[in-house]
Amino acid sequence: MKLCLRFLFFLLLYSNIAVAQTCTILPSATKVCLGQSVSFSRTPLSSTDSAYVWNFGNGGSSTQSGPIYQYAQAGSYTVTLRVFKKDGSFCDANSVVVNVFDKPNANFVIAPGLNQCFKNNNFIFNDVSTSGSSKAPIKRRTALFGDGALLQQNAPFANNYSHAYTDASGSKYAVTLEVEDTNGCVAQVVDTVKVFRIIAAKFEISQRQYCGYTTVYFKNLSSVDYDGLTCTWLFGNGQTLTNDTAKSFFYYTYYGDSVYYPRLVIKDKNGCIDTTPYFDSVLVFTPDSIIDITPTDKRCFSNNFFDFKNRTKLNSESAYAWTF
Repeated sequence: MKLCLRFLFFLLLYSNIAVAQTCTILPSATKVCLGQSVSFSRTPLSSTDSAYVWNFGNGGSSTQSGPIYQYAQAGSYTVTLRVFKKDGSFCDANSVVVNVFDKPNANFVIAPGLNQCFKNNNFIFNDVSTSGSSKAPIKRRTALFGDGALLQQNAPFANNYSHAYTDASGSKYAVTLEVEDTNGCVAQVVDTVKVFRIIAAKFEISQRQYCGYTTVYFKNLSSVDYDGLTCTWLFGNGQTLTNDTAKSFFYYTYYGDSVYYPRLVIKDKNGCIDTTPYFDSVLVFTPDSIIDITPTDKRCFSNNFFDFKNRTKLNSESAYAWTF
């Protein structure tokens, strides 16, 4: 009887010691952002361990010795661990609390649109990002424009920022906005913008002057895709010719007595517009003979002498024939 009591005493003592063993949970982090994983391990490590029961505080569990877990929602979670030994004993680790923070909401609006012509292109980005459910303020933002350029700013900053592209050949660009809050949580948003290649209006002229009119040969030398192109010729005399896309050259006759400055306006199928500067002039010349006779237009025959002075409007190609 005494032997049995002594055996029971030692058995209870050993069981109490086994249950009283301590083990500790070692999380990789106690503060994480939603979408990040947490690695769990424990100490001490022992070859006498036989099983593990992890509870992650949200109904999730694991029987792995070192699980990796990702929470689906933001919140505070109490993690517990029971380690079973091969001898049937176990130890309960002190619980740890893992705080999972919601990410901020990254977003922007692009004006005046996602597609722009190269000439004077300027994309304005309105940053409308907001804090996540944790209400942590946004402290930093990084904007990537897809052409190697970037913008990094720390709060406080204005909502709007802008970017102009310099590649005249045009392209599509993936633009990214990344924001980080005071919890260190990061969110991104990506969109695509397009820049249409540059168009350049250009023409040459050759002209032939006649008395009172000038015939001009116009040749369109614009650097542009002629598919869907609209041309508007401004002749400088109040007259225009529009939608002359089928002709790369034509003749036009000026009348009157003046100098005219023609221009060309082109508009491609994307709505991009370019206009030539005033660089060529057209001269229309109308002769108007004026003669001064001195001393008078009447004299006696004896010693008659008249001085004729030509005051006719001249140009470089004028020729004259006097008849007395």
